Amino acid sequence: MRTSNNEGRRGSIAVTAALSLVVLVGFGAFAIDYGYLHFKRSQLQTAADTAALAGAAVLLSSGENLEQIQDVAVDIGRKNLTADDDPTGALTLGDVTFYKGGVPAAVSPDAVEVTVNRTTGAGNPVDLFLGPVLGRQDADVSATARASLFCSAGTNCLKPLSPPAKFTWDDSCDGNKKYKNNGQLDYDSACELSSVEVQGYGEADLGTSIVLKMGDSSDTNVPGHYNPVDFPPSNKGAPVSGADEYRENLTNSCAGSNNTSVEAGDSLQIEPGKMTGPTKQGISDLIAEDPSAYWDADTNSIQGSDFSDPMAGPRVALIPFHDPSVYQPSGRNDVVVHQLGAVFIESITGKGDVNGRFIKAMAVNPVRDDDACDTAEYGLYGVSLSRDSSRQ
Repeated sequence: MRTSNNEGRRGSIAVTAALSLVVLVGFGAFAIDYGYLHFKRSQLQTAADTAALAGAAVLLSSGENLEQIQDVAVDIGRKNLTADDDPTGALTLGDVTFYKGGVPAAVSPDAVEVTVNRTTGAGNPVDLFLGPVLGRQDADVSATARASLFCSAGTNCLKPLSPPAKFTWDDSCDGNKKYKNNGQLDYDSACELSSVEVQGYGEADLGTSIVLKMGDSSDTNVPGHYNPVDFPPSNKGAPVSGADEYRENLTNSCAGSNNTSVEAGDSLQIEPGKMTGPTKQGISDLIAEDPSAYWDADTNSIQGSDFSDPMAGPRVALIPFHDPSVYQPSGRNDVVVHQLGAVFIESITGKGDVNGRFIKAMAVNPVRDDDACDTAEYGLYGVSLSRDSSRQ
């Protein structure tokens, strides 16, 4: 009897051990596959993040060309996937959607959302290593990211040219023949100055031709003011003046005194005089970096650029537009910034006029201000991730 009992106990232990082994193998399989799925999802998240940011960047620079935005987002997202992910199945044009104010929208969107899939529905579920032990061959994994435009109150890396913002005035209100209907705003005329209404440049002004820097005294409203300015703003530091600094700020994107934040309402010290030599040197150097680029009036866009994204070319510059309603006496004094915007530097004439085309208000290294859109008629914009599936 004792032998029989011992055999029974040994049998029970063997059964228990076998069951425990199954459980342990199951937990081991779960742990290994869970870790792998977590790793795979992080890879998909990276692809989704980069795709959404790329799409939002095109939204910022190209407006509502939704097909182009989708193409760029899909292309960039797929480049961040592996061959095992089946990129063409993991990310399609239909996985790129648009939002405005947090609601799906196909008109005037302000956000781009991208979903990357490794699912049965996409035909590429993730194969499990030990899942088959528990009867599970594969699993679905996906990741979503949304990148949005945001408003900015200021930015740095500006070119030292500050033409007036778009404005209107009554050129006929003064009876003095010297001022009446002469085609320019006369700051010596109290009547004309008080009639100034500043609209600023907006989306409707895409492609508008602007003289960024004047080269002739007869074209200036104030003697000695040709639109060059010094950085940093005088209300934030000590402006650095002189031809060398001015030329450096023209040619180098952000290595001089322009590596400081500028925003609407700041005061910029005027660099008096024509500055013809430094201007020609600086602008000629910029144009030489992308000599074939030109503004196409039919498409209202930059064509012929050597850069795959013309907006990233050296001839696209951020500049401060000053408020023309603020009185500007002659000499080294200040103008007040009304808005910031991007322009395409088109040409420079023999007499030193720098001609450009207004593109839009956009930011490089922007200072984020979520209230800016509520207070400005036309904001300065940047791009950031606003939502993804790991940060609900």
